[in-house]
Amino acid sequence: MSASSFGQANSNGAAPIDSVQNSRRYNINSVRPIRNEDVMFSIRVWSKMDMREKSNEGWNSSHSKIVEIIFEGIDLWYNSAEGEGIAPYNPLTQGYEASDLLSDRNAYTDRVIIDGTKGEDATLDEVERWRTEAITRGVEPEQYVQQKRQEKLAPDSIPKGQIAMLEIEEDLMFDRNRSLPIWDIQSVKVVAQSDIAGGIEKEMVRIKYKDLVAYLDKVYSESFANKESNVRAFWFNPRNPRNYGISLSNAFDMRLFSSNIIKFSNPSDVAMEQFFESQIGAGKRSLMEISRDFRYQLLETMHNLWEY
Repeated sequence: MSASSFGQANSNGAAPIDSVQNSRRYNINSVRPIRNEDVMFSIRVWSKMDMREKSNEGWNSSHSKIVEIIFEGIDLWYNSAEGEGIAPYNPLTQGYEASDLLSDRNAYTDRVIIDGTKGEDATLDEVERWRTEAITRGVEPEQYVQQKRQEKLAPDSIPKGQIAMLEIEEDLMFDRNRSLPIWDIQSVKVVAQSDIAGGIEKEMVRIKYKDLVAYLDKVYSESFANKESNVRAFWFNPRNPRNYGISLSNAFDMRLFSSNIIKFSNPSDVAMEQFFESQIGAGKRSLMEISRDFRYQLLETMHNLWEY
């Protein structure tokens, strides 16, 4: 099934796959959906991709910066009456309901570029609101409040051109029908690194991966005709710099990025740092080692399912 056919009505007029009627048969947020009955194993993981790492430099080349293209797509969505571009969602929530959508451009601008209340200490009302948010998200309230205080005292603006981190939310599944492990990206979150965000990382905006792929393909195909000078949304190949043949959406499919797992589905819905807090605190393993070992365990699980 092609990505372009996903969401289109069938020739006999039946509902599209990403309709409410089919939401129990497929994950309607998948670019290439798999029938739920064909999924033998599935786990959701969140990983962080840092484009300052040498292995990820191809995503942040001078003519094809993925973060810059994401923000362009969001601006297009606000300026388009037809809903073109990339819809922005609140990075502090996980759903795609109307309440999660940053439909008010002022709310988006305050979140992403300038927060007019920054530079001042938090009010009592804000502290109580942050405590409520922490309980809702399942994190330690006082630690969350301290983080939000630091965010508020951070510089008034964050240079978007210097943002170099993405958080990727995806499902690792085993398709029993094809006997294949499948990485199925659901969303991408833009995260400002600590050195430009006042000492702590700041989650800027969250977008659907489906929207991102559609926009990347649009930008890439429209610019490819002038490939000698104006190709955009391509993955820069350090081994063959004149090769513009891999688009950024293809690079996601080919897994041409390096990332560290920071969270996986668990009963407490906490990040890996909290889940393995005792081991990290005792000095048995670092968070980086835990993330690496967990990825190896996932690969071993996929191998065992294939043998089965």
